[in-house]
Amino acid sequence: MNGRTLLALVVVALALLLFSLNSIREPDEKVSAEAELLLKGLNSDDIFRIDITAANNRQVAQLELLSSGWQEQITGYSASSQLVRTALNLTRATRLTAKTSAPGRYAQLGVSDTNKPDAAGLLLRFFHNGGAENPVAVIIGDPAPQGHFVRLEGDPQSWLIDQQLQLPRETVGWLETTLIDIPAERLRTVELWSDEAQHDDSILFTKKSAGQSFSPAEGHPNVSIGALAGMLSELRFAAVHPAQAVAANGPVIRAEFITFDGLLINAICKRTPDGWRVSFSASHTGDKSTSESKAVADEAITINHRVDGWAFSLPEFKLRSLLELSDKAAPAK
Repeated sequence: MNGRTLLALVVVALALLLFSLNSIREPDEKVSAEAELLLKGLNSDDIFRIDITAANNRQVAQLELLSSGWQEQITGYSASSQLVRTALNLTRATRLTAKTSAPGRYAQLGVSDTNKPDAAGLLLRFFHNGGAENPVAVIIGDPAPQGHFVRLEGDPQSWLIDQQLQLPRETVGWLETTLIDIPAERLRTVELWSDEAQHDDSILFTKKSAGQSFSPAEGHPNVSIGALAGMLSELRFAAVHPAQAVAANGPVIRAEFITFDGLLINAICKRTPDGWRVSFSASHTGDKSTSESKAVADEAITINHRVDGWAFSLPEFKLRSLLELSDKAAPAK
């Protein structure tokens, strides 16, 4: 047997050995991958409620799946679809590295039990169809460069998982806070007045085309629209309240925004002992026979779905221009 034949036999033998090892190892790897799931056996489609708790067992949010979608039950308002997806994605998280199982070191990873007053993590409790009376609970600790530190409630072992999570610690952070997004260039008219004045004494800003700037207010040549033109652009709320519980304790300010394509937004601002509360409604003022106008009508329906029955606390920088201009619309004393 020459050297070349021997080399060929060695290569064939090695190939057969590798094939044999792979055949033996393949089932073990599948089992291993299944075992690495953080929440083994929990399917996101089976989850119908998620409770979020912070230090001292403070309830942050309670998310529940209704026929209309996910709702936050403390407020009764729609939950953030993005954050719900983030929470549900924990069912796909895998364990990268086992970390400490010593309770004295949990605080270093932020995975202490949330019944402790100084707990840094959040407890997410998943209620599911496979065992509604036995929810799966996981403590979300500190972030890490490669993922996040977590620990299953009641299990001493903590883990580094492959997901990085940014979860709010306050109720409002779990809400769908976007209300309206109408850029200034889309607006054709903006009008505001105080209930102390007649509608005829309102301040009205207009423009002839989307590419133009608003003219000074009619009858008020020294009054410009300023930041009010951008009030509805990327408008988000800071807090939400049932509208029926909001009673005015002072003047009521009204504003009307109309776009070039016929979308009308009404805003009613009420002063309360706890600050200003704003409620909205939307309608379509144009012809509904074209596809473009139908899209605007659908937009009004979508906005009303978000705002109907609610009053909102808005960021101060969004509200400031409205309040300043409303002073100019108030009747002379």
